[in-house]
Amino acid sequence: MTHEASNESSPNGSARAARRIAAFAGLLTMAIVTPALGMRGFVGGQERDLLDRVDAAAGVPLEDLATSPMLPDTLASLAVSVFGATWGLRLPGAVGAAFIVAVSCWLGTRIWRDPWRGALAGAITLSCPSLMYTARVAVPALVGGCGVVAAIALLYAAREGHRSRGGVPEGADRKNVALMVAAAAATATATACLGVIVGGVLPCLVGATIMQGRRSRIALMVMAAILGVLGATLAHLQGDGFVPALAASKSLTLMDQPARRAIAASLVEQLHGSFPWAPLALAGVLTLSTARAWIGLWWMGGIVLYSGWTAVYGACPISLEVPMALSAVACLDAHTRPTNSARAHGLLAVIVIVSALVLMADLSHAPYSALIPAYDRPRWIGDLDPSDLLVRRSSWINAVMLVAFGLLVLTPRSMRPQLRRPAYGAWCLLALLHGILWVHGPLERARSMRSLSPAIDRFTSLVKDGTLAPALGTHRVLDRAMRVAARDRGDLQLTPFETRSRATSWLHQDSPRALLIAASDVPALYAVDDRARRPVYVLDRTHPQVWLVANVLPEGLSDLSPIPDVLIPSPPDTGTPSGVQFEDSLELIEWEVVGEPRIGATIKLRLIFRAKKRLPRSAKIVTRLKHGRISRIHERPESFAGDIYPPNLWRHGDVIVHEAEIELSPLVAFAGTHDLIVTIYEREKHPLSARLPGEEEDAGAIEVNPEDDSDPARDVADSRAGDETADHPRIIGRKQEKVVLGQIEVSPRL
Repeated sequence: MTHEASNESSPNGSARAARRIAAFAGLLTMAIVTPALGMRGFVGGQERDLLDRVDAAAGVPLEDLATSPMLPDTLASLAVSVFGATWGLRLPGAVGAAFIVAVSCWLGTRIWRDPWRGALAGAITLSCPSLMYTARVAVPALVGGCGVVAAIALLYAAREGHRSRGGVPEGADRKNVALMVAAAAATATATACLGVIVGGVLPCLVGATIMQGRRSRIALMVMAAILGVLGATLAHLQGDGFVPALAASKSLTLMDQPARRAIAASLVEQLHGSFPWAPLALAGVLTLSTARAWIGLWWMGGIVLYSGWTAVYGACPISLEVPMALSAVACLDAHTRPTNSARAHGLLAVIVIVSALVLMADLSHAPYSALIPAYDRPRWIGDLDPSDLLVRRSSWINAVMLVAFGLLVLTPRSMRPQLRRPAYGAWCLLALLHGILWVHGPLERARSMRSLSPAIDRFTSLVKDGTLAPALGTHRVLDRAMRVAARDRGDLQLTPFETRSRATSWLHQDSPRALLIAASDVPALYAVDDRARRPVYVLDRTHPQVWLVANVLPEGLSDLSPIPDVLIPSPPDTGTPSGVQFEDSLELIEWEVVGEPRIGATIKLRLIFRAKKRLPRSAKIVTRLKHGRISRIHERPESFAGDIYPPNLWRHGDVIVHEAEIELSPLVAFAGTHDLIVTIYEREKHPLSARLPGEEEDAGAIEVNPEDDSDPARDVADSRAGDETADHPRIIGRKQEKVVLGQIEVSPRL
């Protein structure tokens, strides 16, 4: 499967083509990434930490700086001093990504003596989500990743130079000696940035596999052993502090709870970061010959090393896109050769297709693990819309990849040599399209959502129009985040408030004012007296944690607050009246089912409550459907009104809208009549007892088995409820806590 074709280019021609295509790939990468380098939004916490260290080196008085290796910070400071913060902070990362893509093209061309396969290797590397993230966001460890890639590429160049010169004795050729010295310098750079374990052991082990001379192999193996023992000793003796030789501090969270990180987490992170090419690479490892086994060792050995590292230090960036891309090209190369057997083709095809389906299914459950790497993923990432950001766009890319691979597998053997170059060109275009969409699509959307710049831009535009006062209040907004967002706006006047009461009083003045406040504190602004005289409007909520609010609504803008949708002035009177009382806390005014109750569909249950007093914030509501003893649907407790306006802020007379989406899954739903049951819990395992309209609060309880919702209990409840119709509620349960509001007829699937 891995013999070279007879029509491949000569070594000298391959070397020239490799240099040209590598230079073109680097320039193309910069052209794709550079337009997205603006500082209008920050995606990663590592980037903010880097900016803090750069500003501290420039003389800004800052505290609590995160410790990091010196070399990446020095390069970032130099770039900022030359190009400014807007471009300088991220420019080294973009250049590093371009270098990695160029090296991938160079290696692919030299390995296969074919510029088309080299271009494909570079295109796959460019389209990897993990590399696109590090190229778009300043990640200091990318400098070390470039060092690892450079060291391995230089060692390969030294081996190829030794072979092309007819096996000149080691040390006798000056060019080879220079390449070895340069590889040692690159390894030292990687070690300074990533530590002796990740930055030193990996290139030495891969280099020992690449080199053919016995002395070179022994020297590299001894060096890898020394660095490994040194790193293991330092890690064993390391406390909680930062060790420069390891370039990291231990993760205190993993030290306290080691089981928090799954055993397969590292493999999953690497596969997701190379989506959708990982299945091709997994199959390609099986096609590598002995001379090219170092590619598989580089990728698989890097994953193993990364797995052991992250078990102690947590997730971290590591550049393994190049060996992954080379392995993927090896898989495609095996399918374009007429000499391979049909059995080998079938086995590789099964591996690719099954792996692709499993990877896509896994991403559908965690759609953001490929969008933002685990080492920089914020807690609010689940607020993004998976159907818009990843699942839709990546699903069709994955489908196109599988279709293209299937066509390649089904191509007759006699036609494979003629279709080789067109196939590689089509794959290159697919990879470039994937990379461009990733940079300027999901990643750009996530970048803008984490930035405070849109909110500040909205505020400054309203100040220029004279709609708002020039002072911007802030409360519970990180000073670091505000400093980053406002660094290019020298005329921005910030008025920070330490307490929410002061921020509220400042906002409720007669003059038009705006306030940046934590989204969780916005409901408290509504929980003040005289809401009609002191309205609150949300002008910007692009950031999931910080919103821009004002006491006026400028002309042409809409109120973006979700609270008016759940806190309404009066009941709509469009549903079924209820009147059920839950002790002295709540009254269920009416309820309504939106949508057709049909198996396989999703209906929306809308409940309208009137508050009598405040409930704890932990209060929950359970809305479920029950069909005899065989179907129980949607039994999980939920927060009131989606926790948009918490119960601890309710006032007497507030009308609250709670909506619950109930999925009538074919696995649990049956056609027929279902009881709609509502239960309210003041605290966990403390339900509120209910009573029907007209009943006294001290009415005697009915002793009913809480698990028995059969006819005897219904008879007793119905005798108290009056007329026995589907629209009349009844109460069941030992503590009279379960209210059967009515019955819903579920239709069978069409």
